[in-house]
Amino acid sequence: MARQGYGRIVNVSGLNARRTGSISGTIRDVAVSALTANLADELGPHGIGVTVAHPGLVETERTPGLVTDRAAATGLSEEQVRAELGAATSLGRIVTAEEVADVIVFLSSRRAAAVTGDAVSVAAGNRGSVHY
Repeated sequence: MARQGYGRIVNVSGLNARRTGSISGTIRDVAVSALTANLADELGPHGIGVTVAHPGLVETERTPGLVTDRAAATGLSEEQVRAELGAATSLGRIVTAEEVADVIVFLSSRRAAAVTGDAVSVAAGNRGSVHY
């Protein structure tokens, strides 16, 4: 990338970088964010942009099992569990893996050349948080 004078690196971390509740998760995700910011400073002069995407809860093949387990543990219906999980987002739903991929494709493209050293949340809106 440095030889050609252009490149994009997109790290994928997690939303724990922006919240408490899991010491190891928060430390891991913050470390990826710190790595991203440092690499952006180091590689920027070579035309290489570095960003980090923070997905929240993402609808994947594992989500139905998570919903079933949480329903069994709480006595709620699966529909109630899904509604509860979605209510934690501004959009009121869980994002899809395809939506996360779309953001990463954009961040990997030349159209995102002005975005570097930053973190992008891909979580359908992280309610109750203000990041500046």
